[in-house]
Amino acid sequence: MKKLLILVLSIGLIFSGFGVNATDAPEFSAEMNYDKENNRYIISGTVAGNMGNVPMTLSVLKSNGDFYTGFQTIAKRNGELIEFTFDALNFPADAATDTYTLCVSSEFFTHTQTFSLPIFSVEDQFVFLETVNGYIENGGTGICESAKVNAEYLGLSETDFELGEESVNVFDTFITSPYDIPDEFNFSNTDGINKISIAWKKCCVDFFNALAAAELADIETSLDLTQWISQYYTALNIDKENPETVYSEAKINVYFGDVKGTSAFLDKMKAITDASNTTDIVNSVNEAILLSAIQTMKYTAVSDIFTSFSQLFDVNDDLYSRLTSTEIGNVYTKMAGNSYSTYLTAVADFNKLAEEEIRNRKSGESGGSSSGSSGGGKVFVPETPGDEAVSEVYELSDLNDAEWAREAVTYLVSKGIINGRGNGKFEPNADITRAEFIKIVVMALGLQVEDGSSFNDVSPKSWYAPTVFTAKKYGIVFGDDNNNFNPDDNISRQDMATILYRAYNIQNDSVAHEFTDHNEISDYAKEAVNALNSRGIINGMGDGSFAPLSNATRAQAAQIIYNIIK
Repeated sequence: MKKLLILVLSIGLIFSGFGVNATDAPEFSAEMNYDKENNRYIISGTVAGNMGNVPMTLSVLKSNGDFYTGFQTIAKRNGELIEFTFDALNFPADAATDTYTLCVSSEFFTHTQTFSLPIFSVEDQFVFLETVNGYIENGGTGICESAKVNAEYLGLSETDFELGEESVNVFDTFITSPYDIPDEFNFSNTDGINKISIAWKKCCVDFFNALAAAELADIETSLDLTQWISQYYTALNIDKENPETVYSEAKINVYFGDVKGTSAFLDKMKAITDASNTTDIVNSVNEAILLSAIQTMKYTAVSDIFTSFSQLFDVNDDLYSRLTSTEIGNVYTKMAGNSYSTYLTAVADFNKLAEEEIRNRKSGESGGSSSGSSGGGKVFVPETPGDEAVSEVYELSDLNDAEWAREAVTYLVSKGIINGRGNGKFEPNADITRAEFIKIVVMALGLQVEDGSSFNDVSPKSWYAPTVFTAKKYGIVFGDDNNNFNPDDNISRQDMATILYRAYNIQNDSVAHEFTDHNEISDYAKEAVNALNSRGIINGMGDGSFAPLSNATRAQAAQIIYNIIK
């Protein structure tokens, strides 16, 4: 008896070391995660305060309040945190269909955290799958209604099934292959139980995807589309790179950010109602993104899309090879703003426009490109644009901040050579990065943009990779000693001059004006600055200086490009 009393006192002393009373105890938090691979639930959490070795209890109750099972664990200190994790919770094959309540508690806390967990018994899974197979064999009618009735067990909710008649039909016809289940249910048939489990997991995924396809048919507003994107875009892995594709899906998502709020994208998304699996949905959404970009963006986007996604836009190679860079640019310019229902219709229009360009050539005309060299690389100089009026008036609200560059900016934007930054803003006085400037130069030159490896710090997945590669290919840019391009660095005025000097093979026209800070211009840039200045392309800062190391602004870049091509 004395030994037992001592043991009880010892335990009391151990727990008294926590210094915790039920009334002033720190709280805890818990979360439940589902392990799909092993079909089990993991409940874990943290305890606030300075305690350690805190006993925690997990109780699993049936919907009628009866105890089903329970676990205990100890919350232990891990650095700054006091953490706990219960043994994984598996529901056996003979567990009844019910909504179970999971209660996390401790005798040291007044707080209790609960989770509601609907469990569909293996036997009921079998009955459901058997019923769905019957519907599939009879054309699908009834699948959506069965899913609605059992929504919570499928990881869905009844509100998800507030669908129109067209959407219900899309859902019913989405799943076309019966599920592989035993001919009859038997608890003693282990292989049969496993087969049901595998079929049920597939069914849950299929029904989620069917709902994603079905809800597209009900999209009518941008709010509907926003909700669809929020629920399905990431869940369907549309925004993930797929190693099986040979084009950059990361670049598709760049365009997605620009078109997702447009009516063009909304209309094309709504039309995606015949997808029969997840891959179909992903491919259809990607197609909607790219076709909407062609419809809502400028020439530069069309050029980039056709070159970056040549596997999807499979144009006539013979026609393409016969076009000059200027003619290709004309085709892309005519395509920008057009609505295409599929990749094939866009390609057909490209081929038709290409044929028109070839037919419309003037006798003896050699095309829009001639070659020259400077700085060790081959460059292309496009035809000088005519003095035709700008085809479209762009309302850029902030050009008053750089009135001197208004004509240049408006012209280049209208030709798709440079873009605004959204919301009617051009941000003329913002610094321009090296990657941004190179894209403008390549677009102004009318070069055919190509994919390829260029510099160590230019990721093939970056939006600027194709234009940087193209610029390197034609000797317009070179890397540093470590073969880096530094794409995100702001470009200096002297580097901007050097790149343009190479790109356009500009020669001295007369004696250049000597800037007051001439000695500050780096040796490698002096010839370029002198050449551009002698031809009136660069005129300095207005105070007699050139400011070679200052960052070039977007307005300055636009004005200099305009001075060259006009």
